[in-house]
Amino acid sequence: RGKTNGEAPSKKKKKKAPSKKKGELKRGIDLGCGTGLSGSALVTALAATTRKVAWRGVDLSPRMCELATKRGLYADVRSVELLDALRDDPPYDFFVSCDVLVYFGDLDPFFAAAACNAAKHAAKLTAYLAMTLEDGDDADHGWDLTATGRFRHAPQYVLDAAKNHRWRNVTNSQSVLRRQSGKPVLGRIYVFAFDTQTR
Repeated sequence: RGKTNGEAPSKKKKKKAPSKKKGELKRGIDLGCGTGLSGSALVTALAATTRKVAWRGVDLSPRMCELATKRGLYADVRSVELLDALRDDPPYDFFVSCDVLVYFGDLDPFFAAAACNAAKHAAKLTAYLAMTLEDGDDADHGWDLTATGRFRHAPQYVLDAAKNHRWRNVTNSQSVLRRQSGKPVLGRIYVFAFDTQTR
């Protein structure tokens, strides 16, 4: 694998997070937080639009969790599989996954688990999901595996998979997500919204 240099976090700093009409985003989860680099950019971006968000970081690597904890950005950091965290944790208001879902082919289980978590809210509100994916053009399967071991996803497949689980697209913009062996890798920054139902 060639040398990589992530660029998506700096792009995120320029985007304003959607705000609720009543109240603010109160609980957020950084799915696959790594060392907390993306979390740092998000905390900065959200600071101007919301009150303090209680962020939780989750990552499969215990070492990455240790490094993320040292940044002091998260209320807590756990080493756990992200789908398990979504299924088992209390509901979140904001979900973020930067440079992580590129290791998933089929995105249906992810959108389903995120929707299941957001639907746990007792009150009617809107939860938001921000994520990055590398652009693919396999219209038949929706994704393809590259030589780097990462998956690329066709934008229409992503939108359809999200819609199947009640995630509506707020925006998706093409961007250079990182560099592979000095060459730019194009992808998209997606933002989805999930409207919970009153019980």
